[in-house]
Parts: sequence; C-alpha cells; structure tokens
Amino acid sequence: MKKKKTSWKTYIWPVALFLVGVVCGFLVMENVDLTFLSELSPRMKFLGYVLLIALIWLAYFLQIIVHEAGHLVFGLLSGYRFSSFRVGKWMLLKKNGKMTIKKFFLAGTGGQCLMIPPNTDEKKPPIAWFLLGGSIMNLISGTLFLVLALLTQAWIWVSLFCGMSAFFGFLYALVNGIPMKTNLIANDGANVLSLRKDADAARDFCRHLMINAKNTEGIRLRDMPSEWFDFPSAEALQNNAFAETAVFACNRLMDEQDFVQAEDRMQYLLRTDTAMAGVHRKLLICDLLYCELIGERRAEVLGELYTKEQYNFMRSMQSFPSVIRTEYAYARLYQHDSNKAAKLKAEFGKISKTYPNEGDLACEKELIKRVDDVVRSSEPE
Repeated sequence: MKKKKTSWKTYIWPVALFLVGVVCGFLVMENVDLTFLSELSPRMKFLGYVLLIALIWLAYFLQIIVHEAGHLVFGLLSGYRFSSFRVGKWMLLKKNGKMTIKKFFLAGTGGQCLMIPPNTDEKKPPIAWFLLGGSIMNLISGTLFLVLALLTQAWIWVSLFCGMSAFFGFLYALVNGIPMKTNLIANDGANVLSLRKDADAARDFCRHLMINAKNTEGIRLRDMPSEWFDFPSAEALQNNAFAETAVFACNRLMDEQDFVQAEDRMQYLLRTDTAMAGVHRKLLICDLLYCELIGERRAEVLGELYTKEQYNFMRSMQSFPSVIRTEYAYARLYQHDSNKAAKLKAEFGKISKTYPNEGDLACEKELIKRVDDVVRSSEPE
C-alpha cells in the first residue's frame, strides 16, 4: 500500500498554535497582573492552578461549540436543514422530527455539524458559507473575547478566561479556515477550495450529507440510489469529495457483502495517489482486515495490514462499530480467543444503544453474524 508523504501543511497546526499563543499571551501578560499567585499559600496556589486548567478546557470546548454553531447558522442561512450537532462524542440528532442524544466519535475532529442540503442536484450548490461559517464565527467570537479580556482586567479570572477564549477562537479560525490537510482529515478551507473548483464535486459533497441523513433514519447504503456511489475516475480521485464518494462506494459493497469487489476497490484506493482523508484510509484498512479474516486469514497479509499505526488508530476508534466488528473477527477467527470475542460483542451491543447511524448498525450486525457463520462452518460436525 502506498503511503502518502507528509506535507509541509501538516505543520501549520503547531505553528499557528505557537503564533496565536504568543500574541494572546503577550496581550494578557501586558494587561493582567498575575503577581497575586506568588503571594498565595501552597494550597491556594494549587487550587489556583487547578482553576486555571479548568478555565483552559472550558474555553477550548466553548470555541468548539462556537465553531459548530457557525456551521449551523450559516448553513441555515444557505437553505440547509438541521441534521446533527456534535461536540466531542456527544451528538444532538434530529430523527423523525424529534431531537435525541446519541454518542459518536471520529478521530481527528473535536465536533461536527451535519446538515441536509437544499438540493443535491443544483448546478452550483451552496457550500462555501456553510463550510466557512465555523471559522467566521470563531474569528468574531475571538475578537469579542479579546476585547472583553482587556476590559475586565480588574476581574483577574474573568479576564484570563476571556483571553483564553480569544486564543482558541483565533486558533480555530486559522487552522480550519486556512486550506490544509492533516494525517487524518482535510479542513474546511481545503474542502471549500476543492469543491469550488468543480461543481460535480460540490454535488457529490451534498450527496454525502444526504447519505448521512438517510443512514441515521435507518436506510442502509445498499438501499440508496446506486448512482450516488458511482466509482470515480483516477483523475477525479484527486478531489476530496470524489475520493469520499469512492470510500462510500466501498462501504456499499461491504453492506452488500460483495467482498471480492470490495477488496479490489479498497486495494486500488490504498495503492493510488488520491485526496482520500487519512481517517478513511485507516477505516478501509480495517475493512480489508475483516475481508482477509473471513477469507484465507494469511498471517503475512494480516501482519502487513495490522501495523502498530493501524492498531493505535483502531484503539482511538474503539467505539466505532466497524472497528469493533473487525476486532471481533480477529479475536474469534485468528486469535481463537472466545472470552475476548464475547467482550467485544457485548461492547458492540452497548454502543448500539447510542450510536446515531442505524443503517450502519444493521450492516455491522450482519457482518458480525457472518463471522459467527464462518466459525460454525469450520467446526467439525
């Protein structure tokens, strides 16, 4: 499998963090008197540092909420309809006209606002304001919090909180607005840049939102319109949206249990230079592992796929249904560890109660059953 080279853009995160931190830190240190900390007793000083850490985390999560709220507001202004709103692993989801709380985590993201586009077949669907809304809102709130930090110098803790909120606001605006890709995902700026160049890619992006919305309603990929999953050309795969369409096409083949074609398509994507997000690349490897496990179970192939890097990724996504399904297959078919397999199946049942995409769950339940069928077919009568 072909590994993508690390781009210089990967380093924008730490550089942006450093520069914004220096500027905000300078402004706060110049205008807020922190000498009172040195005059406190050891116990009170410790409590002061605990409070400071708590304020940092609060400011961080506040700006995640502000960012996703920006997507929501600008999405609504662009004609989109609400689908889900996630901060961390907690998701507010609209299903059958009612709001419900679910749990979902995607590596490389702190939150996510998903919406239903006004029309997936428009020649030029509105995507720019929706995608950039988060960065715009972070920039606005960062500016307001910086002003408040300077105006509330008499209230030390309030000023510190506002200063940290300004820091995270500007940071989020930069790292999401400046086009770049990390090892796992492409940010909002990069998506806008690629989608504005190609109207077909923008329509595919809108279809992805529709796929997600239908999936939460319990509709499986195999039951959605087949034209939504047409496999793109090699040239088109250089665009983020088309690369994601190719991933959805592979996911649909897995749902259809057409494992031969799924393996062929996934191997093609993994050895080809594409704009596929790193998180999708690792989830495809997870699916390839599953296909090998229910098939020949060759030790050399499993070793090539199940690297330390892949293991660490799967650990970070251990509440993701397809990851649990593959770990279950590995425990039952390769390690022959029935106790571990039983724990994994119990974990799958637990996360099924709060996982948002019911269509995916229906698929994964069948793939787990396929593992059980393979085990039974290999047992002596």
